[in-house]
Amino acid sequence: MASSMSDTMDYFFGPVSSQYCIWFYAISVFGFINLILVLIGFIVSLFTKKVHFAVPLTFFLALFTWFFMYFQNRLLYNMCLKSETH
Repeated sequence: MASSMSDTMDYFFGPVSSQYCIWFYAISVFGFINLILVLIGFIVSLFTKKVHFAVPLTFFLALFTWFFMYFQNRLLYNMCLKSETH
């Protein structure tokens, strides 16, 4: 019973092979693309007439969110690559 539970825990939460490092790369690319799109929206919202104050603020907060997502996954990708044993 204990071995079965341990196997189940390892299956869902245990380490994965280094082939999965590519997912960190893909997510960081996705985050960077979204960061650029939100930046464009932020700039457009600054120059739009009769804009409510909350619109640029929302874009500004989204910029920080997407930047940190991009940066975090870029760091994780690099750490994943460095942890590979050859």
